[in-house]
Amino acid sequence: MYNFLMHLRIKWQVDLLLDNDLPDNSVLLKNLTDIDKQTLKTIGGEISKLQDDLQRSFKVSEYQQ
Repeated sequence: MYNFLMHLRIKWQVDLLLDNDLPDNSVLLKNLTDIDKQTLKTIGGEISKLQDDLQRSFKVSEYQQ
């Protein structure tokens, strides 16, 4: 997951630099391939599941006000 996200970010920054723009960390979805978009959607689901698992494991809701 992390490697894919960093790859997208760096690729985007290189493209910006090649276009004589300042690099930033925002990747525009319209510039991604369909495979990149699907991979991001999958990663988003995995992150959400991980967050849910962590909340259950550590009973986070008991400590929230």
